[in-house]
Amino acid sequence: MQSIGERLEEARKRRGVTIREAAEATKIRGDYLNSFESNNFDISIPEIYVRGFLRSYAGYLKISSEKIVTDYNAILLASGKSSKRESRELYGRVELAQASNLPADGDSIDSEDASPAEPKPSISDYLNNFKDKFANLDRELVVKVSAIAVASLLSIVLLIWLIKVLISSEPEATVTDSGAVVEQIAPDVQETITLIANGDLRVKVLQVEPRQVLYDGPLAEGEQKEINKTGRIVITYSEGKNLVIEKDGSKFGMPVEGKGRSPFQ
Repeated sequence: MQSIGERLEEARKRRGVTIREAAEATKIRGDYLNSFESNNFDISIPEIYVRGFLRSYAGYLKISSEKIVTDYNAILLASGKSSKRESRELYGRVELAQASNLPADGDSIDSEDASPAEPKPSISDYLNNFKDKFANLDRELVVKVSAIAVASLLSIVLLIWLIKVLISSEPEATVTDSGAVVEQIAPDVQETITLIANGDLRVKVLQVEPRQVLYDGPLAEGEQKEINKTGRIVITYSEGKNLVIEKDGSKFGMPVEGKGRSPFQ
């Protein structure tokens, strides 16, 4: 049967943490943890603290803290120690300290020597204390509301700036001889691509802007088809593995071997 220290050490290593990491997580001194894993529980602190440390360390290591504490109590019984004796000694020390503050036999307590009792706070004291707390709360509320108002104002200013930027980026307009206003829109450049069939398939080429079907039909193996396009297109095919697109001397295969639909710029 494993000892307490062996179970603690095994559980700690199983979690992959060091003594230092465990001490930082549990707020228990590292030398105490080392002593526990070495089955040394005589660390010059009351037994109640030892039990509490063992319970916390076992809980951190995800093992039964009740079992650890029970085994520790069994060790104390076997060694002849008693937690009751410790509590009696502590209680005796408290009684002795209280008795030392009492006057000796024959001495009397002089009312002049006795310290006067503190006066109880009046209702006005409570009201003044409440007013102070309310004033502090009111100031904190003003600060928070002011911060929210400033943040909102900055957001509005930023939004207005973005709108102005978007408006200024719109295409310029010119006036023709007839007085009509015509927007200057840069035309898309027309390009030529070639559809190359490495096997029989059916292809449909759809131009996005302006929307137009550029080709829709079958391609036999070895056949090539030139397509003039403007901008972005979408290619639908029955057998992607049989289709290759050539553009500006570069060839592009389809991402899908079978039936698919792929955009192309």
